[in-house]
Amino acid sequence: MTSGLLATKHRKITMVAPALEAIGWTVSDVEVDTDVLGTFAGDVPRLGSALDTARKKALLGRRYSDDPWLLASEGSINQWLPGIHRDVEIVVALHRSHEVMVVGMADSFDIFCTRFVVDHNTSEEEIHLMCAGADLSRHHLVISASDHSFSPIGGLSSTEVVLDAIKERRARTRRLVIQTDLRAHLCPSRQATIVAASRDLALRLNHPCPRCYQPGYGEEQAITGLACRDCRMPTQEIAARQYLCPWCHHRETQDVTGSLADPSNCSLCNP
Repeated sequence: MTSGLLATKHRKITMVAPALEAIGWTVSDVEVDTDVLGTFAGDVPRLGSALDTARKKALLGRRYSDDPWLLASEGSINQWLPGIHRDVEIVVALHRSHEVMVVGMADSFDIFCTRFVVDHNTSEEEIHLMCAGADLSRHHLVISASDHSFSPIGGLSSTEVVLDAIKERRARTRRLVIQTDLRAHLCPSRQATIVAASRDLALRLNHPCPRCYQPGYGEEQAITGLACRDCRMPTQEIAARQYLCPWCHHRETQDVTGSLADPSNCSLCNP
């Protein structure tokens, strides 16, 4: 039986463990201060990519156990279009001795994310209206100073609590930033995507490489160019998938067979 240790500050064990336990793993967790690597509130900037940060998080757990695999997750939430955000979640399994890393990923546009700014001219009625659109029945809010002059105050679950926090801190700074608290244990619209990324990781860990038989063989990238059914010109639909082993770096390309692209997706037939 394979075991892994999840380094987390925000109780992600319930989101990550079930998918790995389904393939025979034993998963435990350790609480470490992953906020030193970056926060959603912005008081600690994230340096490097989400994948780099996930690797660093996993390594934070190294000294707490002898498990062969170290686990961690990291999310990136960005505005896709006005009012629409995209949540990309990564869950990694880092092998202790070889430092081979297997990566599971998932993304979603179902993330709930709001943000508004309060200054000395903002009325209590305006704050009530802003909080009414913050989905406080499920989500929480976090308050921070635009100049980061104090540590963010998160986990705010009602308009009354938000108003009290604003009154207490508005005198300290000119502008307060109030936004959805995106920490995983307080953000249910992130949690489903972390679960999906964990399932993707489990699929990869349960797929051995055809050459070296180590776990983690999986899709590296999709290659577009599937031919149109009518004109046979290449389209942006997927024509092949490329697979990679993180151990021996064996790479294999598998064509999408038995199908052609719908002409409605062809830039020549449907410009």
